[in-house]
Amino acid sequence: MSVAAVRIPPFFAVAALRSSFGSVSAGIDEIRTWPVEVWNEPNLPSFWKDADMDEYFKLYELTSKCIKEVDEKILVGGPAICGVDDERWLRSFLDFVKEKKLPLDFVSRHHYTSYMPKWNGHYTYIDLHEPKNAFGWLERSRDIVDSYGEFKGMEIFITEFNTGYVPNATVHDTTFNAAYVAHMLSRLGDKHSSYSYWTFGDLFEEFGVPFTPFHGGFGLVANGLIKKPTFYTFAFYKKLKGECILKNENGIIVKTEDGSIRGLLWNPDLYNEKKNFEVEVEIDGIGNAEYFVLERFVDDEHANPLKMWHEMGEPSSLDKVQKDLLRKAAEPGITSSNVKTDDGKITLSYDLNPNELRYFEIKKINRRSDNGYDYEAVLAQKCVPDENQA
Repeated sequence: MSVAAVRIPPFFAVAALRSSFGSVSAGIDEIRTWPVEVWNEPNLPSFWKDADMDEYFKLYELTSKCIKEVDEKILVGGPAICGVDDERWLRSFLDFVKEKKLPLDFVSRHHYTSYMPKWNGHYTYIDLHEPKNAFGWLERSRDIVDSYGEFKGMEIFITEFNTGYVPNATVHDTTFNAAYVAHMLSRLGDKHSSYSYWTFGDLFEEFGVPFTPFHGGFGLVANGLIKKPTFYTFAFYKKLKGECILKNENGIIVKTEDGSIRGLLWNPDLYNEKKNFEVEVEIDGIGNAEYFVLERFVDDEHANPLKMWHEMGEPSSLDKVQKDLLRKAAEPGITSSNVKTDDGKITLSYDLNPNELRYFEIKKINRRSDNGYDYEAVLAQKCVPDENQA
């Protein structure tokens, strides 16, 4: 489910939505799948003049009524706030909607986990909040919404989230970001119906044209289709479909429909201590058989094109050779092995590097070698001294 931010005056809202019907083949049925979020971070003066709460409430009242005039089934919500004075804004917004009996189908907010950026030239450097505190803010929002009888259990959409909230926060390009976001993803869905990473790509105009390929952009992909480490956070999570059999602060494991096991582990170096993290994964009750274990991983030496770019001399413009090299450097590490069980249990032991992501799959195999093919004999081939030849 996507959420569209409305940045048009309410007078034009009805005409704009009506005109959309003609350009969408599915018509109103398609439009009804587009929840409409009213405005963007009105609690910040940079996005709403003087962060004037009363004026925003007027906008919400007019816009929400206009939308429902077009079609009662189109979803509308807000207040699209970020983490500045957010508790007061959220309570005041819900009070206003309740008092005015206005349409409200969902609550929305943004979620960034950084302190104030520190500028150095064109770039910013940020410290992040500890995850427990960052999750605590979101839990308070859930508690506030649920404290109203009219809104208890209402869907909350996180329509933007990331670590840094500016498009030149250098942390966005790092393996630290990838591991930190992996932890975020493990819990954002516990109390929220949707959460949207900000953003897909680095082509972003808010601070003007970037000066270098790696500049701390919001995106999962750098200019030139170079995947950044956090790209794989989402790629690995995409594979975690099935029954969740384990979730904790450092990993998730699921059992898929075909009986295979998939998991993701992470070790964010929260305090820059350069410490490894030892973890043992025990999968029980899977039966006695031979299994294929596939692992893919991201760390400072794998899927980390930022490192190679730095070692290239930090070129501001990439030639074809450099771009191709960085794309190759952006691929994760990969390894595989076989495990045979005789007690229905598999144990995997890992020593995760700082900021490592480790994805694994365990799948039962039925080996059927071709007539005469012997893998051990393949590996045992060697030279023989000439005098020993017949």
